Amino acid sequence: MARRFEGKTALVTGGSRGIGKAISERLVKEGAKVYVIGRSQENLVKLEAENPSINTIQVDLRDWDKTKASVEKIGIVDLLVNNAGITHKEFFVDEKKEQFEDIINTNFKSAFNITQIMARCLIDSCRPGAVVNVSSVVGIKPSVPGLSSYCISKAMMDMLTKVTALELGPHGIRVNSINPTLVKTDMAKQYYEDKEFMQMFLNRHPLGKVATLDDAVNAIMFLLSEDSAMITGNWIGLRSMQTVGFFGKPFILFDIFGKTALVTGGSRGIGKAIAECLVKEEARVYVIGRSKENLERIKAGNQSIFTIQVDFKEIGTKRKHLWKNWDCLFACK
Repeated sequence: MARRFEGKTALVTGGSRGIGKAISERLVKEGAKVYVIGRSQENLVKLEAENPSINTIQVDLRDWDKTKASVEKIGIVDLLVNNAGITHKEFFVDEKKEQFEDIINTNFKSAFNITQIMARCLIDSCRPGAVVNVSSVVGIKPSVPGLSSYCISKAMMDMLTKVTALELGPHGIRVNSINPTLVKTDMAKQYYEDKEFMQMFLNRHPLGKVATLDDAVNAIMFLLSEDSAMITGNWIGLRSMQTVGFFGKPFILFDIFGKTALVTGGSRGIGKAIAECLVKEEARVYVIGRSKENLERIKAGNQSIFTIQVDFKEIGTKRKHLWKNWDCLFACK
């Protein structure tokens, strides 16, 4: 196995089991000096017994100051995986303050705290680095009722990825995330042991399978490595479009409902597919094209689409026909 992280120091939160444990073990195999932070002393002792080269730190990540002190003792961290996460099933109207704070403090605040410490140290040392946040597809769109706090915490994680990528990029620090659906871990046990749920999940996934630990780890290792040297502020979704929103329909990655959209070159190919998808998302869709024949064909196939026949070479003289308060524009010409 290639030792891509030789001489690097890596920190994995929630690394004593599940995805975190698998990441930690892979990082060791690829040459990194690995630190794992976790809450359970029992799990950390077991991890150390199985992997003596892994350094463990027992701390409750919900405690901002103790976490900060523990991480600062490590020194320079080149690679960070914010993996720690918890969840519970509770409907929004029944959620208690303590339950909400428990999830936000563990899933989001700990990542904010540790990423900040790591970044300050790297910037002071003029060293590059890489961060991967383990988020979830439900941070983009909730799909299972009863996970409101968890969904919110992962949406916060996604925004953390974006803003830190923006601000830390000039210092050579890349920040990305993975946003999987179901991965076979203890935390997801209640779902993959539910036969009805799993049948629905598998039926909606073109590959007909659940993501494994290796699937998640491979994506994370890619984002940590120089193989992704030009990637920052992005996410990898371990999912298919069909698995997002089990109780709804597939979606485009922003809210389209009720918006007005304009698609240029939308009478065939990619443009036609986008226009049809936008209609399914209940947008008001206008398609501009040069071919009257193609426009009539798309209109016949989908009465909800409005068509505008115009030669793009003359578009400057026909603006009055195109003036609209467009919420989004898809240029497929």
